[in-house]
Amino acid sequence: MGTFANSAHTGANNEFRVNPFGLDLGRCRIQWAPGHWVADSAATFRQGQFVQLNSSGRVIVSGGNDFLGIAKHAKTTAPVALAVDEAVTFSATGATVTLAHTGISDVVVFSAVEQGGTRYTVTTDYALNTTNGTITHVGAAGITAPATVYVSYTYSLTSAQMQQDGLNFFNSADDVSLQNGRVTVIMGQCTIYTTEFEKTGRTYALTGTGSNLYVNSSGILTMNPTSNKFVGKVIELPTAKVPYLGCLLDLAGVAAT
Repeated sequence: MGTFANSAHTGANNEFRVNPFGLDLGRCRIQWAPGHWVADSAATFRQGQFVQLNSSGRVIVSGGNDFLGIAKHAKTTAPVALAVDEAVTFSATGATVTLAHTGISDVVVFSAVEQGGTRYTVTTDYALNTTNGTITHVGAAGITAPATVYVSYTYSLTSAQMQQDGLNFFNSADDVSLQNGRVTVIMGQCTIYTTEFEKTGRTYALTGTGSNLYVNSSGILTMNPTSNKFVGKVIELPTAKVPYLGCLLDLAGVAAT
C-alpha cells in the first residue's frame, strides 16, 4: 500500500464498531440505491459485496463479469470482519504469537504498516494456524528475530462479537431475509468505504495500477486487471484505526453478456 501520507483520514463514523466489516455507511456517499430488488432464497452475500441478477431476476452474488451493484445490507448469518496492521513481535527464531482473533483468512504480513516495506511469504517466512489464530516464525525466515511485523487478515465473528456489534434489532445478522428478501442495491456513481476487497497478494495504492479497481469472481473489489470490468479508483487506504478501503466507483455501466 505504500506510505499513506496523502490518505490520512481522522474521522470515521464506524470508529466505535469494534469489529469492522462491510460498509462504513456513515462515510459512504450514495446517489442511487433502490430497494425493490428481491434476493434469491438460496443466495448468501455480505454487505458490500457486488451482486447481480440471475435468470429469474433474483439477486445473487456477482461472478465478476456482470453486476447490478453493491449490496447495501447482508443476507448471511456468518459475517467476517477485518483487522489491519496488527503488530506482532517474534521474540526469537521459531516463536509463536497468538493474534487477537481466531478463524482467520486472507492473511498478509509486512515489515511496516500500511503494506510498507517487505511483504513476507507464508510457509517461507511464517506459518499459520488459521483456526486458532496463531502465527509462527519460520526458522530459515527472511524475518530476522527479534522483529515486529504487521499482520492484516479477515476473521469470522464469534457469537459474542456478533452480539457486540454485528446484529440488527431482531438479533440477526441477516437483514435481507427479515425484509421478505428485499434488498437495497447501491448503483450508479458512489463513494464507498468497504472491507470487501481482495487482500492476499494485492498491494493497493493511491496512484498507478494499484489504484485501479475491478470486481473479482467472488463479488469483491480487487486491483487485479484480469478480474473483469474496471469500476473505479482507490481514494483512501485502510489503516489500523480506520480499516476500510475508500473507493470512488462508477457502477452505471452494465457489462455485455
